[in-house]
Amino acid sequence: MIRELSLSNFRAFEEAHIELSRINLLFGPNNSGKSALISAVNVIAQTLEGGDYSVPLHLDGTRVDLGTYRDVVFRNDSNRPVEIGMLLDMGNRRTGNDTIDFNAGFHYMRVRKAIIVNSFEMRGSIEDMEFSAKASEGYPDCWIGGYIKGSGTKRQPFRIRATYRNFVPVPFPRKKDLKVKRKGYYELSPEFSVVHYAFQHIREAFQNLEYLGPFRVYPSRTFHFTGAIPSTVGTRGENAIRILADDYLKLGKRKGQIAEKVSNWMTRSGVAEQIRVVTISSRHFEVILKHSLTGEEENLADIGFGCGQVLPILVSGYAAEKGSIFMVEQPELHLHPRAQAELGSFFYDMYKNGIQSIIETHSEHLLLRLQYYVAKGLVKPSDVRIYYVYADGRSKKPRKRIKEIRIDETGRFIDKWPEGFFPETLEEARRVAKARSDRR
Repeated sequence: MIRELSLSNFRAFEEAHIELSRINLLFGPNNSGKSALISAVNVIAQTLEGGDYSVPLHLDGTRVDLGTYRDVVFRNDSNRPVEIGMLLDMGNRRTGNDTIDFNAGFHYMRVRKAIIVNSFEMRGSIEDMEFSAKASEGYPDCWIGGYIKGSGTKRQPFRIRATYRNFVPVPFPRKKDLKVKRKGYYELSPEFSVVHYAFQHIREAFQNLEYLGPFRVYPSRTFHFTGAIPSTVGTRGENAIRILADDYLKLGKRKGQIAEKVSNWMTRSGVAEQIRVVTISSRHFEVILKHSLTGEEENLADIGFGCGQVLPILVSGYAAEKGSIFMVEQPELHLHPRAQAELGSFFYDMYKNGIQSIIETHSEHLLLRLQYYVAKGLVKPSDVRIYYVYADGRSKKPRKRIKEIRIDETGRFIDKWPEGFFPETLEEARRVAKARSDRR
């Protein structure tokens, strides 16, 4: 789980820091900088899964396209360094507090027209051992220096040779890092093992990160049996139907587990009922849903745009494994208020399944449903983080700001919303009342 996110000179923010919990909601006006927070996580994830270790930062990849360094740096000033930092909670079952806190810095070399690793720092604790490490500037080879402190022991300094893979310096052992065991078997020293594991975990931490962008693909009327089973739904939900079909056509106890959960959610929301995968031929199939009021069976393409937009979100979330990170932008797109509220119940399901959610949204109904679960005592207030991102034009230096909106154990807001974001409904009601009064 990502516990903290820190940014420096990244897109809309000169400096930004937020703490994250189990359910995280990002609100704010359009063009306020909300997507910058999500894209920071995405650019780290797509860099580490990109495959080309020689590229320090993949700005244009499978998850997000951020353009060039000039596009991504604060106020398009290529002379500024960009820094992205995260605190990762590894959730060790035995100790319960294994963490890795890393900060990666980048700068732009005008002569080479290339992004270079400027700095890399890391600290944390693994298996009762605290550590701190700092990599020297250089590419691809560098040195890692720091200390390790075991339970009840003094700080032990170390210096390890490493090579950068993307922005992560991966150490490689020398003779002094190896301990000879019997029959010629070598074992890494405890110091090297802990540092090596920490660097490897940074890579592995983002393998179970699912992201869905603000616009999902419109569903087709028919689909092909390709024989391939995707591992993710894709950033636009392009693989959702194939994952759903594979689940529906399984045999035995595992058959239709995802499809059943999707059907139940759609029934509660009033969108549709009883989702089915119907084989048309040996090469084609279609997805059929039943109308919640008339009972008519309709093709997925005929149900409505909102259904097609929410389906990839449901499939992705219900297919996610415990310990995953689920990020989505505008899940409420083209959904009526009742369905938007049911999205709050969907994210409550993710919460119960041990999945961290990071949600960019404008939906008051989604938030109200989550407040209900807090008021019922089903969700801890500390497990919900609400942030309002906005442009502050009243200060001497106008800039994008982030304000946390806390809630108490009854689900009420402790902090006021800036700029009257959600009180807008009340303000509109007052305008209507005044208009009626003026006509009398």
